[in-house]
Amino acid sequence: MLHSVSAAKKYLKRLPGALKKNKSQYFIIARADQVSDISLMPRYLKDYVTEFNYLFHQIYKCAYAQIECDENHDCYYNFGNNARKFLEAFLYYKYPNAVEKDDKLARFFGDDALAASLTDRINNEFSHLAGVFERSVLPIDVPEMKTTANFILRKIREKDPDQYSALLQSIGE
Repeated sequence: MLHSVSAAKKYLKRLPGALKKNKSQYFIIARADQVSDISLMPRYLKDYVTEFNYLFHQIYKCAYAQIECDENHDCYYNFGNNARKFLEAFLYYKYPNAVEKDDKLARFFGDDALAASLTDRINNEFSHLAGVFERSVLPIDVPEMKTTANFILRKIREKDPDQYSALLQSIGE
């Protein structure tokens, strides 16, 4: 008996043909009281191994999306939150110390102060509306989002090409 969704996902991905997405389907078991239902697994669960991979994909989509296209608005509106959450996890494992005053973002971007500053500003201003409520009534700055997404991707590729390649593979790129 599998007791967690992540264990079930790992098990299912090991089945023969599981990675051939056109020939396989994933199911989820939902239990309510004494009754369990089996239904098709939602796409957001089957397409990503972890939330970390999902967040990386959102940053990647923001970097390469067409600005003029209305279909891409969600990647820009969610970018501040997605980038903040991704970088919190990424930088925690890259610099696993317990020093609170350690500016991990500045360490990550190194001598690229513009990238560190812009990323920090977007992470703070666009992922929290408390204290900057006026930000919620103004249109977002899409070119800044794309620039920041590219800063993040470029630095990961530069500092750890193996991880960058694996992250790309995890999102089908």
